[in-house]
Parts: sequence; structure tokens; C-alpha cells
Amino acid sequence: MESRKPRGRITVSVIKRSDRKNLVLKIRYPDERVKHRTAGTNRRREAERVAGKLQAELNEDQYSADKFGERPTWQEFKLRYQDEHLATISARSRESFDTAAGWLEELCNTQYLEDVTTSMLSKLASELRKRGRSEQSAKTYVARIQAAINWGHTVGIIRRPILLRLNLVDRSQQPRPLTVEEFERMLEVTPQLVGNEHAASWQYLMRGLWLSGLRLSESINLCWDDEDHICVKNLHRASPMLQIPADRQKGRRAQLYPITPDFARLLKETSKDQRVGPVFRPHLARCGETRSRKTIGDTIAELGRRARIVVSREKGKTRFATAKHFRHSFGARWAPHVSEITLATLMRHQHIETTRKYYVGIAADQTSQKVQSVWAKEFQSTSSFSDHLRCAKK
Repeated sequence: MESRKPRGRITVSVIKRSDRKNLVLKIRYPDERVKHRTAGTNRRREAERVAGKLQAELNEDQYSADKFGERPTWQEFKLRYQDEHLATISARSRESFDTAAGWLEELCNTQYLEDVTTSMLSKLASELRKRGRSEQSAKTYVARIQAAINWGHTVGIIRRPILLRLNLVDRSQQPRPLTVEEFERMLEVTPQLVGNEHAASWQYLMRGLWLSGLRLSESINLCWDDEDHICVKNLHRASPMLQIPADRQKGRRAQLYPITPDFARLLKETSKDQRVGPVFRPHLARCGETRSRKTIGDTIAELGRRARIVVSREKGKTRFATAKHFRHSFGARWAPHVSEITLATLMRHQHIETTRKYYVGIAADQTSQKVQSVWAKEFQSTSSFSDHLRCAKK
């Protein structure tokens, strides 16, 4: 493979100066020149968004399509994608793409941009399955690469987008909803794992996940009074809300979402004078209060294992309940009682197809069970059913 000198790029970082009220953007050029510009805000998250946008704009001329040459390498394209697009989205999305790109390079020996085709992405999915990755993981990684290539088409680097749809295997491999009895078993074993002193903080978090439908990362960032994070609004009014800023949303849009009445009641258990800072504060004896998504996720997963909540058995492996099953259980509970659009809003799905994919089947199953129950109790052996038949024949 021919060697190419890495192309220089402009970087923009956020710094704090003691003599400035607002944060400052530090612009470093490839020739080591440095310039400074005000960020126009003293909020770091907002300043970082401004920095990402400015960096993409400054590098636009650096990476115009005609500078790629006749045969651009995958690494050149990846660098431009990281600078112009990934810099403006969430850290988790950037990490997900980096992981997907690593698998692509390792399993498919990708050298040039033209190598990344529909056939190669299909091969990537196959190789990931052979490595023991789940069907959902394979689909996610392929989708990350596909999104990058299609972005390249949008900005004129690539002539044609990649059209590839990987279908998941049947719904049995998707998270199943937990029963109330299973959830209560996880609450019961909590003191055994975290100790009596800290059990209440974990039980409060799990009750919150169960009643809110929040993703684990969202629950960690839920605050009473910090609008840079997910924030509780209007709890004392008839329609309490969650205010979610754009950088905390999968769909990248700031919005208000309704809180269900049962979750609002849980939040009101916290007295008004205590509604400061994070809503959920799980503690562990070894480290005190923890905000680590991995630590919290691993702890809840261990509670599922200790409570013996089996959610699936496949390929000889037994899987136990984790935090994601609380969210799926929330959706399953509400699915039979509200419209698709309302459920999509409660679940904060960007696309209604996601709601239909995971919950319409569940709603149909539960509705069918209700119909059968009503039939058996109210109609089958009563005179009202005979009257109904007579009306139907007329």
C-alpha cells in the first residue's frame, strides 16, 4: 500500500481564562499558529458545541473533495468524517463509530474508500457474528459505517450511497419485559449486594427506571435544577415534564417530554428542600456516590443475576435482566393503553418505526388476552351475549 503523509488539520479546544467572563476557543493550525476567540458563553457544554461547529467550518477547505485525489484512502475519509461530522455529535456516538471502524479495518482489511461496499458491510456483519457479537451489535456497527458512507455521498465525496438493511432475527432476541414479581425480586436482593446502608439509593434508582422509561445514561444525567442536563420541570403542576437538551438526545433536538403520573409520585417523595443536584445518587461502600454508567449498569446486571431473572437462553448462554429491561418493561406496560404516537413520545423515539418494531406486537398480544378474558367473564355465558348475537344477525 502506498504511503501518504497525514494531512494537517485545524483543531479547536475550549479553555478558561481567569481574566475573561466567558470561555475561550483556542484555535491551533497545522503550522502551529494559535489564535483565540471568545466562545460567547460561560457554559462548557455550549462552548464545546460552538468549538465543534467552528472546527468543522475551518477544516472545510482543508478537506474539499478534489483534494482527496483519484483514489482516497479509508483513513483520509475517516479523518474528514471525524472532523466535520462526529465533532458535532455526542461522545457515545463518536465512540460507537470508532469501535465500528476498528472492526471494519481488522476484519475486512479496509485500505481505500472504494473498498467499502454493500458486499463488504454484509461480510462485516457475518464476521462479527462469527466473533460472537450479538445480532443487535452487528447491526449497530454496520449502521455506523453505512451512516458515514452516506454522509460522504451527501457532501459530494462518494457518488452513490450504500443501501443495506440488516434484519434482526425474530423478536425473541429483543429484550423481553419483566413482570412486577421479577422487578420486586431485584429490589429484594439489593441489600445483599450493596449493603443495607446503600440499598435505598439503588432501589430508588431502579424504581425510577421502572416507572420512567429513561435510558440508564439519561437517569444518571437527570437533575433537579441544572438545565445543562436532563431537568425535572413543573413537578408541582398538573403536567410535569422532563426537559432534555439536544446533546442528551439521540435525535439531537432539545425537547420537553411528559412525565407519567406514577413517576411524578416517586419524584415527589423527595422533599422540596432536597431537590438539588442529581435526582438519583446510588452509593457503593468502596467509592461512595457513583456517576459511572459502567459501574451502575454492572451493579444492576449483577442484581438481575442474583435474583435469577432469566430473560433469554441462546447458544448455551443464559442471560439475566439488566437496566435496559426496565425501559422495555415500561414501554410494554403502556403499549396497550395509549396510541402509537403517544407511546413514541413517552419512549422518546425519534422515529415511529422504532415504536412499532418493539411494541406493537406486544400491544396486540396483550389486547388479545384482554379480549379473551372479557369474552370469558362477561359474554360467553350471559344473556347479554345472546342479545349481542341477535343484534349482529339483524
